[in-house]
Amino acid sequence: FRNSKIGKITRYGKEGFEFHHQPEGTAMTVAFELNGIPFTALNGGPIFKFTEAISFQVMCDTQEEIDY
Repeated sequence: FRNSKIGKITRYGKEGFEFHHQPEGTAMTVAFELNGIPFTALNGGPIFKFTEAISFQVMCDTQEEIDY
């Protein structure tokens, strides 16, 4: 999407490994924008399993915007 970017990325450190079980340097949160709308993604690790359950509705005026 136009007007989209990746923002700040926070990463797991050594501290707390016994709780989060993520290797040091693994992404914990990623701030990003899609078409100017801000989002934050969270890597919940083994406690909060990944799910595809998310929906985005993006309003486009032309087929060119969709095909971008």
